[in-house]
Amino acid sequence: MPPWNEPLRKYRYLVDLNGIRTECKSVQLPEFLTDINEYKLINHNIKIPGIGNWGDCILSFIATETLLQKTFLRIPGYSSTGATLSKYRFSTPPRILIFDGGGAPINGPPSPTRIVQTWTLHGAFVSSINFGDLAYESDDIIEVEMTISLDYASIS
Repeated sequence: MPPWNEPLRKYRYLVDLNGIRTECKSVQLPEFLTDINEYKLINHNIKIPGIGNWGDCILSFIATETLLQKTFLRIPGYSSTGATLSKYRFSTPPRILIFDGGGAPINGPPSPTRIVQTWTLHGAFVSSINFGDLAYESDDIIEVEMTISLDYASIS
């Protein structure tokens, strides 16, 4: 009988930014898009795949009292001397670690939680940080949204 393969769950992940493992409220994984070139050949339309392109990765964090915003700016090397965010790339590629459930399987002894999938964002840099908004009429939590642009991603 084959072993049970549990589906990956959306809530079992961590983000590793330059060796700092952090929990995010949400992560939008990058998407891969291929340009399509369409040609007409007599009575037929022929589609040929073009160059592939990786989309951005968007991380949403909850702002806390630990000066989280300054940590975000330090990670890619941003300084307050007027340099732009897009000038700096991460010294080590950001990674998104996805875990299995661990715990007790149906048959056999319990297993520890393990990393089952790792997304590595190569050539990544912070393209924008949205520090949220403030309002007197709301008691919502402040969210920080960071957009990471990348050259390509690898999944292992």
